[in-house]
Amino acid sequence: MYIIEASDERSSWVSGIFKDEQKATDYFNSIPNELRVIQTIVETPLEFPFYIIESNRTFSYMDKDGMIKAMKGIVRVEDQDHVYFNIYSIESDYFSMKSGTDYMGTLNHDHIDNSFLDWFEKEGEDFLKRRRIL
Repeated sequence: MYIIEASDERSSWVSGIFKDEQKATDYFNSIPNELRVIQTIVETPLEFPFYIIESNRTFSYMDKDGMIKAMKGIVRVEDQDHVYFNIYSIESDYFSMKSGTDYMGTLNHDHIDNSFLDWFEKEGEDFLKRRRIL
């Protein structure tokens, strides 16, 4: 899997995900120069489906077991509105229509907070399926 990550002084995002290396390279080369300089291609051995965990402007890529382990490993805080991380479910190639820009909000994702964790602890994978994570 080939993932195009971007980061500037304000934010980080994934602008493309491709199973095929040539498609990733072609998309990367289509990114305007002023945006391309802040982007890199990351290679990972994962296959679809896989998951992205976004936390503190960084991305971690993992399979289902890794994602569930990450959720079970959260040390809770009392703030009910605290978001521990965002999780994205990736089932196919993705790229932003305006090359190199941030359209991650269009990906299937959830914000993992205490309410989400309460439901996950009660219902396990059934809850994740209802949320379209699995």
